[in-house]
Order: sequence, then C-alpha cells, then structure tokens
Amino acid sequence: MKTSTRVIILLATVWSMGAALPAAAVVSEPFAGEHYREREGISADEAASIVRGSYGGRVVSVKASGNGGWKVRVLLDGGRVKTVNVDSSGSIRSSD
Repeated sequence: MKTSTRVIILLATVWSMGAALPAAAVVSEPFAGEHYREREGISADEAASIVRGSYGGRVVSVKASGNGGWKVRVLLDGGRVKTVNVDSSGSIRSSD
C-alpha cells in the first residue's frame, strides 16, 4: 500500500472518529453569537437554568454583567421579554 493511500485512510479514520464524539465532548456555546471569558462563580448555562426554573419561558440571551454575574433575557408566554440579573453565586438580584 502506498504512503499516500495510508495517509488518506488515516485522515478519514480520524475524521470519522471526531464526527462520532458525544455531544458533551463537543465544545459549543449555549447562545449563538455570545462569547464568554472564564470567570469565577456560576456559568452562563447555570444562570440560564436558574432563570428558566424561576420564570419558565425560553432564554434568548445571556450576557456577562459588570458585577461578575449575568444578565439573562427570557421570552415569556404572551411574547413579553424579561431581563433578569443573576449574581455570581446564582441568586436572582433583580428583574424587569
């Protein structure tokens, strides 16, 4: 077998293994277009989960707030969008 054929087979094998990774192994951002830096306290996913548990609805965005927490926007039934501030320890501080 030629070296180039071996390389092609090896690359195809490696590529197919990457395509079969479980979803937990794939690094993805929970909210399209948002970029987060590593930080102390709860993650953006945890903040979104806290807000969903308290208010229901669908989380539409999560952004870092100036105080180390998160600003979570959630779409409620009836089309109302609510902004909820979650601090770095996971407590809801305010909402509109």
